[in-house]
Amino acid sequence: MKKLIANILFCLMALVVTSCSKEVTISGMAEKTKEMSLYTFDKGDVNLLQTVTVDPETNTYHLLARLPYNGLYLLGGNKSALFPIYLKGGEQVSADYKDNHLTLAGNEHSEENRALFQWEDKVNKIKLDAFLHQYLPGEYSVEYDVFFKELEELSAYQATLLKELKNKPGKFYAFLRKKIETDLPFYALAYLRGKGGVPDSISLSAYYQQTPFDETFQDPAIIDLPYVGKMLETYVWFLHKDKGIVNKRETKYPIEHLKDKLLQQEYLLSEASQLKFYDEYQNLLNQVGEDFFTPQYQQRLQT
Repeated sequence: MKKLIANILFCLMALVVTSCSKEVTISGMAEKTKEMSLYTFDKGDVNLLQTVTVDPETNTYHLLARLPYNGLYLLGGNKSALFPIYLKGGEQVSADYKDNHLTLAGNEHSEENRALFQWEDKVNKIKLDAFLHQYLPGEYSVEYDVFFKELEELSAYQATLLKELKNKPGKFYAFLRKKIETDLPFYALAYLRGKGGVPDSISLSAYYQQTPFDETFQDPAIIDLPYVGKMLETYVWFLHKDKGIVNKRETKYPIEHLKDKLLQQEYLLSEASQLKFYDEYQNLLNQVGEDFFTPQYQQRLQT
């Protein structure tokens, strides 16, 4: 009888440990936001997992979430400006949201987050200048010469970091290398898009002549990166930047410039998320047909 009871208790304890191991705690400081939210991320699909209110007196937050998987999540105080973070069940993560940037706090962090934030901390300024400033109160971009200098300096750092990570094995490091390779080309084009192009009086920096933008944004592997929809929008804008502003009720979406159908769908979904009127949305569907989208993308279109 005692042996039976002991076995039952052992099983119950194992269930408790298994359940708890899927939970994660994230806490830290949070400025200029009333809430902190954690989102799942799966090939462009972003979904809210948990939201907590920031304590207005201490400017701190404490988020407890049950994770559906171990891997990449997005965290922030504004859905349009989220930051990647790698989470595993059973962790207690310290992360501060200050100066419109997410940083790790303390010294106890996973190998994945240390590697991820080595890049994120370095690239945050140019990300704000390129496009995030549009979504964050109090932020603004910089002049062409300042941005081009940032771009050239980070290009050198990017090359050094990629060499360091070249032989790191595993799925996470494959993702991180692809993210590092893709971020700067995206920010370079996003900056130009935000400025509405380049005046004749401005000469582009060498980075723009040396970077294979087509190779970068035609790679289906970018579907695993945050902001993939914005990346594809920006790339397609770059290809057609000299054709002027178009009417969304009449525009023809040039999906033929994206070779992979998954990327075509992600691009159109990103465009559709910004449409304000039904006839604009209907114009998009009329161009490609509702059958163009796979069930997964049809479901995302309807939400």
